[in-house]
Amino acid sequence: MKKILTLLLVVLCGAAPLSAQPRGAMGGYGRPGSYRYGGYERPHGRYDRSFGMEDMYFGLRAGMTVASIHSQSSEMGGVSSASGIFLGLSGGRAVLPFAPLYIESGLFYTEKGGRRGSEMTYDLNYLEVPVMMRYKLFLTPAVAIQPFGGVYLACGVGGQIRNYQTRTSVPSFSQTGFNRFDTGVKLGCSLNLAILHLEAAYDIGMANISRDDFVQAHNGCFYLSFGFSF
Repeated sequence: MKKILTLLLVVLCGAAPLSAQPRGAMGGYGRPGSYRYGGYERPHGRYDRSFGMEDMYFGLRAGMTVASIHSQSSEMGGVSSASGIFLGLSGGRAVLPFAPLYIESGLFYTEKGGRRGSEMTYDLNYLEVPVMMRYKLFLTPAVAIQPFGGVYLACGVGGQIRNYQTRTSVPSFSQTGFNRFDTGVKLGCSLNLAILHLEAAYDIGMANISRDDFVQAHNGCFYLSFGFSF
């Protein structure tokens, strides 16, 4: 994992100088030129009349998570939040030729879970695929905010449940742990400064991740991330 993080940081740092170039000049928002939209004169967007390959974008994302497990059971009661990492790749495409509405998906490694005081930690590590709709609101030709919402599907790929009192641990997605698959709703908002991407989002887990039929447990996860879109 350290090697993955190091490689991603090298890629992000190498892409940073590109953020100083306007997207209209480098293909980030489409072909050079301008048109009127929302009171601003700005470069042709990905949602212009051509509506072809230029309507697509790709991105690198990395950041942190603050996750928790929500449950009303006495067994899972008292579980507080725990922090982790979030990284992956995303891509999107305009869905309308006349408005900045996009559908986006990707593949992300996400650390969720929680902790109960100094007694227990629950590490739930997932590969996650979101499907979201974004709407781009321009503040200036190079600055935009994007409220978004959608759903996610996740598959558990690792993690440990650690009991520090008995000094024992078991795999998080074993028969004595949690269900491997999760799904839910994702809501958030991002800020774009040229190709720089800043984002805050929250996952509301809808699936019961408890293996006990009499216990309900759901993931909740807040994200802060940064990255670049091309």
